[in-house]
Amino acid sequence: MKATLFTVPVLVPAAGSGSRMGGIPKQDRMLGDATLLVQTLRSLAASPVVGRLIVAVDPDRVSEYEESLGQA
Repeated sequence: MKATLFTVPVLVPAAGSGSRMGGIPKQDRMLGDATLLVQTLRSLAASPVVGRLIVAVDPDRVSEYEESLGQA
């Protein structure tokens, strides 16, 4: 495996309301055993070039996501 000389921060937009998806935000839809947001974060966290993950969520749902992502 080649050594990584740098890392980058990644911004994950996850603040949608789901108005075009039948009222369920995309980030909250299940994909296999976890939500799309959790699956996305897992994949990004596995990359050697990702140094930091920043998730932008609806301000009204911050505590909900903190709790659910803490369990993921």
